[in-house]
Amino acid sequence: MTYSAGTKEILYWAARPSQLVYLKQYIIYGAGVLPCLLLIPFYPIFAIIGLLFLSFKTFVKYWEVKQSQYFLSHERLRIVKGGLWGRRTFDIERYRLIDVELHEPFFHQIFGLGIIEIRNLQWDKEKVTLNGIENPRVVREIIRGVATNSRNIETYLCLDLSELHHAEQRKLLK
Repeated sequence: MTYSAGTKEILYWAARPSQLVYLKQYIIYGAGVLPCLLLIPFYPIFAIIGLLFLSFKTFVKYWEVKQSQYFLSHERLRIVKGGLWGRRTFDIERYRLIDVELHEPFFHQIFGLGIIEIRNLQWDKEKVTLNGIENPRVVREIIRGVATNSRNIETYLCLDLSELHHAEQRKLLK
């Protein structure tokens, strides 16, 4: 990871949120299509407006997730939130990371995803949320290792790679 100033950072972890997090919303939007299709013979203009609205909302949500990225280096946690109209980038320096919480709701557990919440010194009351993270337990330990700097990060990277390897083997066996 190189920045415009020419300084190189060691990238420990990079990921994008999973689209599966918003599967419920996609299903709800899809269910709204059926009434719109049934209205076409009676109220075609309203049905077409409804279909366009649902299609647009689905596309906007999909695009927001697709354009979002998370990076963790030896200096900072960078969160890039993308959208249809622009992009926001948050940088949280390593020494400002305080607590790392892991939430694994039932729906997320089915797909091996999790939500990581990070409390930091930059925003006292607000938590930074990394939603739809694959292998969340391993990622939480990597973030904790970088934040506390009390453990050797290579240990976490080896854990991460072995966890990913075992996850890939389990997928192949199914």
